[in-house]
Amino acid sequence: IRVLENPDDPASIPRAVETDREGRFDVEATTAGPFWLRVESRGLQPLLLKDLTPGEPLILRLNTGSAVRGRVVDRRSGDGIAEAEVWFCDRGAHRFGFAACPRFSAAADGRFRLDGIPNAPVRIGAASPEHAFLTIELPVERSADAFQLIELEEGGSLAGRVLDDQGRPVPGVRIGRDLYRVPFTEATEPLFDPPLISDEDGRFRHPGLSIPTRLSIRGLVDGWYGVPSNQVMALKGTVQELDLILQRPATLRFGLAPDGGELVQPGVRLLHRAAGGLAGPTAEAGEDGRYALEGLPTEPLDLKLTIAGYQPLDL
Repeated sequence: IRVLENPDDPASIPRAVETDREGRFDVEATTAGPFWLRVESRGLQPLLLKDLTPGEPLILRLNTGSAVRGRVVDRRSGDGIAEAEVWFCDRGAHRFGFAACPRFSAAADGRFRLDGIPNAPVRIGAASPEHAFLTIELPVERSADAFQLIELEEGGSLAGRVLDDQGRPVPGVRIGRDLYRVPFTEATEPLFDPPLISDEDGRFRHPGLSIPTRLSIRGLVDGWYGVPSNQVMALKGTVQELDLILQRPATLRFGLAPDGGELVQPGVRLLHRAAGGLAGPTAEAGEDGRYALEGLPTEPLDLKLTIAGYQPLDL
């Protein structure tokens, strides 16, 4: 049983309790507000309950899930990967982190069977200590004898901590990769796959990055600016350690005016691109026509302000 109190608070960390032999459990609430419960059991579909109140007795019934068979192989050799880790993540797992994705071990020849898959969109993934992780969208409509072949590239694992600007660990931080490019724009957004969240000690572990890939990793949580890491490159069979830093964000306030003209309000969004080409926050003009660009790092950076109908400004 995973318990999430204050679900509207992005920094709220799930905790887990076990049922006894009769399936009974007790959750000691630390707040009076609503909370979420996620129930997991091998071979049964995960169950997510929202907006529960303390003291409310519950009888939970879990349904049998479907099964998917498959095999994890090395892309180059085609050989099965012994004891590869295989998992599936449904949409309800994301708020609870990667730990809420049921995990299974492949056999010596790389074959696996996943049980308890819900009749809803899910992603299945696999990784090994010497291979990068890979996820595949599993179709909702699938045959009873569905077989998934997962081919993994060579790679290595990544682990680390999330620290604030005073060196203190920060729990409940989502770990994202600046990889996804927003269509028709110059912006990129963090990609949360797998859905990693730092634990009570601020630690996290990524199952595996591919060797030719260079990525920038950062932590994201409300009220902080996640400093993008240097480009990370995996080493085969090794676990790299990485510290991610959070800073208190700054705000840039400004108005826009053409040469010799009055203050103008294009009524469009502005885009800030930090050094290194990473996407930053957007801003819209307020009632007075002035802008507030929030969530900026407290260090020198390059700004590119893109304004409809005007030439972009490089600062």
